[in-house]
Amino acid sequence: MIRLKQGKKVLNKNKDKIKIWKQAKYINVSFVAKQIAKLLEKQEKEN
Repeated sequence: MIRLKQGKKVLNKNKDKIKIWKQAKYINVSFVAKQIAKLLEKQEKEN
């Protein structure tokens, strides 16, 4: 029983890590998108 409980704890930790990683990925994507949008705006102003 103890082993099972420890296994579940590890699984939960990994789930949390995956959640955090996914959130970070979304944040990074939106950040990159914003940067690209800024660059495009600059190019439009220059043209």
